[in-house]
Amino acid sequence: MNKDENLSTVIKILVGLCVIIGIILLSLFVYKTYQKNKASSLARTSQLTTNDELLSPTPSPVPLPKGKQSFTVNGAKKNGITWMSVVVDPYDPGLNSNQAMTVKMTSDTPVTSLTVQVASDTKKTPYQLQLASGSGSEGTWQASWTVNDTHEINYSAIITAENSQGGDTLTLTFR
Repeated sequence: MNKDENLSTVIKILVGLCVIIGIILLSLFVYKTYQKNKASSLARTSQLTTNDELLSPTPSPVPLPKGKQSFTVNGAKKNGITWMSVVVDPYDPGLNSNQAMTVKMTSDTPVTSLTVQVASDTKKTPYQLQLASGSGSEGTWQASWTVNDTHEINYSAIITAENSQGGDTLTLTFR
């Protein structure tokens, strides 16, 4: 072999060795990156399973006041109906406990029906309110019931009054 052929062979070998070394270095880089991401992922998974805050319901239930809560209602008269106040007692009842609602209102013509639909976590339950004092045109209406569902996420009341002029609805969102 002559010098040019020897030099050409040496160059080919060196280029081949550089390519092999490059492939090895690239493989090491990819492997190290994979290991680093895998360790980071395991650390995040560990945090998720040990952090009690992340295991609570989403959204987290807002604590509700205990006992009786009164609401004064301000708004325009609709179909002759004016809402004055609502009392919920207790505001945060336990499962299978009693809850009562008292509604004060006026109406240009006597109220023919007053209902409340209580929405809880899994149910919407209607209740009929009865006139407790006053008259159908200006009175206090009440209903009571046994709470049969939780209200950790959803808790609202839709009160509907009917009279000869039509009706009106008052929505109270507690949670």
